Amino acid sequence: MSLIILYYLLVLIFILGFMFFLKGVYGFISSSMMNTDFNLSLMFDNHMMVYFTYVVIILSFVIVMYANFYMEHDLFVSRFLFLLLSFIISMIVLNLSYSCWMLWLGWEGLGVTSFLLIIYYFNWKSSNSSMVTLMLNRLGDFSLLLGLLSFCLIQSWNVVNFKFSPWILILVVLAMVAKSAQIPLQSWLPAAMAAPTPVSSLVHSSTLVVAGTVLCLKFNNYFFSYSMYWLALLGFLTSFYASIMAYVEQDFKKIMAYSTMSQIAMIMFMLSTNLNKLMFMHIMNHAFAKALLFLSVGVYIMYMFGSQEARMLELKMYSNKMSSFLMMSCLLVMCGIYFLSCYYSKEFVLLFSYYQETLMLITNVMIFLSLAYSLRLIIFLIKSLELKLKPTFLSNVNYMSMVLFMIMISNGWFMIYNYSMPFNLQFSMEKNYLMLVPLLIVIFSILYYKNLEILNLDYLYQSSFYPSWITMENIKTKLKTISLSMNFVSMQFSFMINMKMLTLPFLFMLILLLIFYLN
Repeated sequence: MSLIILYYLLVLIFILGFMFFLKGVYGFISSSMMNTDFNLSLMFDNHMMVYFTYVVIILSFVIVMYANFYMEHDLFVSRFLFLLLSFIISMIVLNLSYSCWMLWLGWEGLGVTSFLLIIYYFNWKSSNSSMVTLMLNRLGDFSLLLGLLSFCLIQSWNVVNFKFSPWILILVVLAMVAKSAQIPLQSWLPAAMAAPTPVSSLVHSSTLVVAGTVLCLKFNNYFFSYSMYWLALLGFLTSFYASIMAYVEQDFKKIMAYSTMSQIAMIMFMLSTNLNKLMFMHIMNHAFAKALLFLSVGVYIMYMFGSQEARMLELKMYSNKMSSFLMMSCLLVMCGIYFLSCYYSKEFVLLFSYYQETLMLITNVMIFLSLAYSLRLIIFLIKSLELKLKPTFLSNVNYMSMVLFMIMISNGWFMIYNYSMPFNLQFSMEKNYLMLVPLLIVIFSILYYKNLEILNLDYLYQSSFYPSWITMENIKTKLKTISLSMNFVSMQFSFMINMKMLTLPFLFMLILLLIFYLN
């Protein structure tokens, strides 16, 4: 098992290093006949697609290491890892495709390998779910194939800088709707939860469900003239349906599936409002948060003896402070709490919607509904924390999860710093450094409590922690405005921090750390 994992990681490292040194367009097979060019080529000039490919590889590293723990005693691990590697390579080919042939190769590779991964356990549930997934995705694949066959009429195979007709664009949008599980082709996504949890983590974070949005980013200049308003309506209907289903569903993994459907609907709404870089930022934020969320859910499922019933948390059969902390953090990130990554992507959407009252109403409803089902899960997790018997500490899984957690809460800062947002630059520059506040709070808190454990070993054996003398009378905050400016040799920046805005997230993160690290 360890040797297979090592070979797997070496392949991913080779792909990552191969991408690092490449620039431009690279063709593998190229031929010309009768004024018709045929080529299989990849493009490394699109910075957003290259960055997204890096994210896919990083998440693959973490998920493969997690699969080593989650499927340690499985009989067919080598087959599972081979299918997972094929799935990842198909997504990389789709991201970097330059010709329609490479685009179709990556698209079909995702469809075939996802079918084989969902049917992995070969029981009735997985067989039924895989057939539902295959049939609904075949509709989108057929639409995309018809659109790509129209390239024969103009005898050109390059996807980039191609002038689409309205009919071709409609076929591409149908393929995107099917692959992204939007209404009316949304039923395959909850059914795909029959796959192993590492597969679900990869599918819902950065591969299968976002393949449709990758297609939109490649053809992004052509969507706004034909499909702007009905894409916004489609995203709202899907988000409304998914949020209601997530609120009433009891299956842990299906709740996560409906949550993914709701977030992808928000991404479709951003696409309809011509916010392509903002859409890309939200895709990245969702990828890290959803991957970490599924890893934490998988730990809960293991220690609930394979049960995916969310209400079992109220029975207090199992509690893991680290997993609960990570799950609650991921849910709050996707809700858009202050100074976390999704707060800025959703805030820009709200600001953009001020231009039209209907868009503002739709956006507020979508954000409120995503908050509703997230709070329901958070309540379940809080109720499970009263258990006194704790399971074995999962050191390797928790270390990997914490690394992913650090990347998740700092990704928004990186995106705003490197990609311009749709509003003025000063508005972005004043806020991008504030996004590092949660990351710094978590790092210093972990270092403080680790040092506390070393100095006082008896602290490790305390069954509970009762905070004393922590009252609102003793907590006195002076709401001031701090002006900070720094000058380096070749860099100058200045920003304003309002301490009143920092008080709420600071107290919130402090309370969470007190609960989960000291209890």
